[in-house]
Amino acid sequence: MSSFIHKNFDKFKVEFEKTFGVQLCQWIEDNIDVKEGKNSRQIEVPKWFLCLSLLSDPDSSFLTLCNRLFGSIKNLNGRSPHEYLANQVHGTLQEVLHKKKLEKRYPDYNFSFIGTEFNRTTHKREIYTKLSRRSISREADLKFTCEQGTYNIHIKANNFFKNKPQITFRGGSNPEYKHITDNKELIHIILSENEYLSLGNFHKLKDYIQSAQTLSGTEAKRWGGHGAQRFEFKKSILTLAKQY
Repeated sequence: MSSFIHKNFDKFKVEFEKTFGVQLCQWIEDNIDVKEGKNSRQIEVPKWFLCLSLLSDPDSSFLTLCNRLFGSIKNLNGRSPHEYLANQVHGTLQEVLHKKKLEKRYPDYNFSFIGTEFNRTTHKREIYTKLSRRSISREADLKFTCEQGTYNIHIKANNFFKNKPQITFRGGSNPEYKHITDNKELIHIILSENEYLSLGNFHKLKDYIQSAQTLSGTEAKRWGGHGAQRFEFKKSILTLAKQY
């Protein structure tokens, strides 16, 4: 592969392939499907199409098909269809690596994907071409069961958190932050292929929070609507990072 669209992806790729024992492009080919919607059939795309999205400068045939498939996505938020697809693929890779490393760290726990974009029949992640803001899920991505009970986890793959420690929760008819707090769910922020943050009750994190605001106007609209919230943290939040 040539240069990647995401910074430091070369290092991530090495760690992913070492952990899973398979070439990254082959894993993508075997485990991610493109569909119009959740109840639609799989869309046949050229071999390695999804893997090509990770390149910073893929060829024109890729860009033409990518624009046709993902050009009408409602939550591009200023991204090109190529950037959107690359983020979807990269995010999936980060989530599965996170799960794999958690399973190794906590061998007595039972982890499973529960997100709406994970097909429980095919056991594949799905990327949809007809996704409206209204259909964006606020549900958790992962759950784990241990002696203390069962807990849901929202995974945030944030490559810039160390430099700018903040989280924005989507709004709408079911605001994400309210959903998480009402259901006492956890948030895992992936910092790198080697470390992550596990956050729970934000009231217990008050010494680490720089500011909290409810978004309004255009910014709220970009993040799903009414109820979108943003938390900015002090750099000291990074002292809570966990190593796999």
